[in-house]
Amino acid sequence: MNMRSLATAVAVGIVGAAAQVGVSHAVHINPAGLGQVLIYPYYTVNKGNSTLVSVVNSTDRTKAVKVRFLEGRNSEDVLDFNLYLSPFDVWTGAIVSDGPEGTDPGTAPAARLFTSDSSCTVPAIPAAGVSFKNFQYASGDQKITGPWELSRTREGHLEIIEMGVLTAGRSFANAAAHSAQGVPANCALLGSAWSTTGTGTWLTNASAQIEPPSGGLSGGAEIVNPGNGTNISYNADAIDGFFVSSRANLHTEPGSVLPSLAQAQSNDAGDATAIVFNDGVLTQFPFTGTGAGLRAVSALFMHKDIYNEFASRSSASLSAQSEWVVTFPTKRLHLRQTQPARLPFRVWYNIAAGGACEDVMITFWNREAARFSLARETGFPPPPGQVWVQPELCYAAQVVTFNQTNISDYLSGGNRSGVLGAYYARNIATGNALEGWARIRLGDQDAQSFWQNFLPLATPTETAQNTTALVGLPVTGFWVANYAGTGSPGVLANYSVVHKHRADRLIENVSTQIVPVPGSTTTPPATTPVWRPQFTLP
Repeated sequence: MNMRSLATAVAVGIVGAAAQVGVSHAVHINPAGLGQVLIYPYYTVNKGNSTLVSVVNSTDRTKAVKVRFLEGRNSEDVLDFNLYLSPFDVWTGAIVSDGPEGTDPGTAPAARLFTSDSSCTVPAIPAAGVSFKNFQYASGDQKITGPWELSRTREGHLEIIEMGVLTAGRSFANAAAHSAQGVPANCALLGSAWSTTGTGTWLTNASAQIEPPSGGLSGGAEIVNPGNGTNISYNADAIDGFFVSSRANLHTEPGSVLPSLAQAQSNDAGDATAIVFNDGVLTQFPFTGTGAGLRAVSALFMHKDIYNEFASRSSASLSAQSEWVVTFPTKRLHLRQTQPARLPFRVWYNIAAGGACEDVMITFWNREAARFSLARETGFPPPPGQVWVQPELCYAAQVVTFNQTNISDYLSGGNRSGVLGAYYARNIATGNALEGWARIRLGDQDAQSFWQNFLPLATPTETAQNTTALVGLPVTGFWVANYAGTGSPGVLANYSVVHKHRADRLIENVSTQIVPVPGSTTTPPATTPVWRPQFTLP
């Protein structure tokens, strides 16, 4: 891929604290859709939906790729495997319900992955498919992350990370290569390399015949509902320049929690520079030290506001339902940190507290430009056992509905959402404004006007310091809507639309300080945010 024109723009227009770098040596979202990492904001098998996933290798090299499915409440791993894509190969899979959904979400079966694709996976995916698992959130010290039913696997998001390139002409690349009949030469050899009963080559040395990742992956998903005759399709977000190294790779065994989005790096020293667009200007964020890779990836998705449209109408001739997918792809990795490394997120996940809830502010407009704000104590229903103070988003991948009835977490008796069938959606009631557009501001100001959701270049301390910060939360997602209309007697027409969220950024030079909450110690416990990172505008 020729990146010369974009690299020139970087050299001319870039601003930031570090020296200029080429875009190919910095973590960035590639608007052309090709990259080393693919982020798919949502999958669902609820309410008659299935999700079809594809990933394409557009290069002439054989790729080792990690495929990881993550449930939506707290991004716990429910299925992962290694995929080996031969040159110009494409892999496809279908996520379906592992049995009838029924009417009780608590007893609904897990999601299940099917594929008829012949590309090599380790472990091999049987013809009968493989069910998603709840082991990561239903055992041991993870039990605080309930609920623990298999039904939690039925919606979420996924990430695909290139681990490396198989050395051309060597045995492993040859084994993954497709023959003239379209079948890989020897998938069993790749499985054997990870087996104690096989050659065990990769168990001994995971870098054997593996070179650094080089990019060129693309992908997308389709949420299909055969009963309604609808298809909602979207492209995956493509992160390029994710892992730049002269010698290392990310190749790990199947089932490993690695590689992760926290492993981004822009040089062999482990530094990670993110490049983002802000009001037409390319801006650098050079991160160093512990957590540099995670902060760099989060920087790519950091936004202060997301915008999109909505339509909700019910009549004899037309009905419309709207839902937003709001996904925080790096949230789980931040929540595994203590403060202040947890920034831009502040709250530890605990289902008894409703999840890991971050404040948001909601404003919407009708089609005639009349503006409305979602008042406190109204709009989103409260999680179980809580008194509502203001709207919050509590999960890693969630759905926000518009003008749907009794929408909330199924744990509190809420309905599934109408389009995507989400079990823990939040609803925005827009009154008489049945069509228009809305804005969700990601983060809130407290009574003293201190912003509390931000990603700083310099880690906050108890001593005030000046630094650059991105305000808001790292987010991706899209608006979906289903329309059903009767153009004439006996004729039913169903339509679906999908639009990626629009968004804006706020980058500020700020003064940061860790401020203990009154009555607490200055040193916070690992899982309870009793102190408050904040900044004030200078």
